Amino acid sequence: MYPTGPAAALDPHCSIAEQAEWLRQEAPAYLLANPSNLHFIARHCREFGVRVPSLRGLRSVGEVLTDAARETCREVWGLEPVDMYSAVEAGYLALQCPEQGQLHVQAENAMVEVIDADGRAGAPGEVGRVVVTPLHNFAMPLLRYELGDFAEVGAACACGRSLPVLRRTLGRTREQLLLPSGDRRLPYVGHATASFPGIIQHQLVQTSLEVVEVSMMRVASNPAMSSVFSNAAAKASRRMCSRVTLVASTAATIRRAAPQISAVPRLIRPRFLGGKPGQQPPCEHLWHASEYRGN
Repeated sequence: MYPTGPAAALDPHCSIAEQAEWLRQEAPAYLLANPSNLHFIARHCREFGVRVPSLRGLRSVGEVLTDAARETCREVWGLEPVDMYSAVEAGYLALQCPEQGQLHVQAENAMVEVIDADGRAGAPGEVGRVVVTPLHNFAMPLLRYELGDFAEVGAACACGRSLPVLRRTLGRTREQLLLPSGDRRLPYVGHATASFPGIIQHQLVQTSLEVVEVSMMRVASNPAMSSVFSNAAAKASRRMCSRVTLVASTAATIRRAAPQISAVPRLIRPRFLGGKPGQQPPCEHLWHASEYRGN
């Protein structure tokens, strides 16, 4: 144990405006939050002129830290979020390298493996399922416990540290869309929607093997934005699969998924029960972000 300064916490289900005001009043030196909350608090501070000059560092945990969240935090606060990959069942698993940006596995705490569908270890650049074996969980040993996460294996880090490397984490097993071919694909279309102004959240719902509904939350109601949403949906469709049709609509709010006791919150729920015999149903993918409620 070692002494630390005072700490404070706030329920992240408070509105973004409430979170930003609480942050201003607390004036912390360091902020630990989900990446989506960091992203939307920073956006709110920029849009409403809220200043938090005391901030010296940001830590993100619990979700995939997106490039958009990083960029917004740099722009608003001049700070780079430091990502931490963890699980309730196993504690901290990997921490962001301070020099290169990828994740160093905390090998002293847990064995972290990235394996393919046949259980073979992934090579650098390959994406696979994450299985962990905590080394200090004496009350309840877990051997090659599958978290349900996907990650990409990284090469040896140029910083000189010899710890195993994860280049990035990508999401959860149950977040995959089922394609007409029977293949599955992680439904990340953030790069497609982030390039269009006015879209602050999105939600994907697969209703059949060929159709995915896309709801995009807008900053404000504006009839002129309809073409923006259509273009964003078309770009997202090209990123995912040409044989899947995306049906776009706008929404005033995006429904949050129920909290889960895992490293990455559950973002999906089954909606479509069709498909070929033996296939698992595709799922609904919810954007991993707090509801943006502004004022």
